This record gives sequence, C-alpha cells and structure tokens, in this order.
Amino acid sequence: MTEKPENIFLPRNELEIQLLAAKNGQTSPRSFMAFLFGHDVYLLSSEPQEDAQLDTSKLLYLSDDQDPTRLAVFSDQSRATNWKAVFPAYTDIVKMKFSRVVEITDHGCGLMLNPGQSAGMSIPPEGILDLKRELD
Repeated sequence: MTEKPENIFLPRNELEIQLLAAKNGQTSPRSFMAFLFGHDVYLLSSEPQEDAQLDTSKLLYLSDDQDPTRLAVFSDQSRATNWKAVFPAYTDIVKMKFSRVVEITDHGCGLMLNPGQSAGMSIPPEGILDLKRELD
C-alpha cells in the first residue's frame, strides 16, 4: 500500500471542494467567500460551549512571528480533531456558520482556515473588519 504525500489535500465535503476550486483559480475568491458564508465550520474550544453563550476566550487562537493572532477554523470536523493532539487542552469542537464566526471574531484578530494544510486561507484582522461590514 502506498501512502499519500502529506501535502496533498483531499476534500472531505462540498466546502473543501469549493476551497480547492478557489485555490486553483476555477472560481473567484469572491464566489468562494459567498459560498463559505453559508456553510458550517468547526472551532476548537477548551470547554463545552453553546453558540448562544459562546466565550471566545476559550477558542483556539494561533500566532507566530509573521502573523498576528488568528482564530483557528476548520472546514471539516476531522481536521479540527487532528489538532486536538497538538493542543490537548482544546478537547471540544464547536460547529457554527462561518458568518457567525466572523461576527464573534474579536477586534484585532484574524482568522486561519485549515491551519497547517495546503488548502486553507488566512484572513488578517482588517479583512475580518471588511467582512463584518458586509454582514451589516
């Protein structure tokens, strides 16, 4: 049996199919964002949470020397599950619409979809502000 290389991203749902289409230039970034706004994504939390009473301080945030703080968001539940081994304090998965994630993202914070994956994207804090304006 041959193993697949680590850098090959195999889509697991329609959102990931659309993400790959945008990444490969088969659909526009704007079309992908419109699609993304209506779909569920997954976040890791350090304790069980309900969307109505969400404590954003319990969610997984990532940062490094090059990027400011980014909220980690995943396009499939299994991708979030894989990160539990890296961050064992974040054992719970919260499912919500991407548009809701944009609403709850703290001021000055960006967003990272599928961190560490070859198919993902990063939205800087100013991009989150633009998306929030579009929601209004």
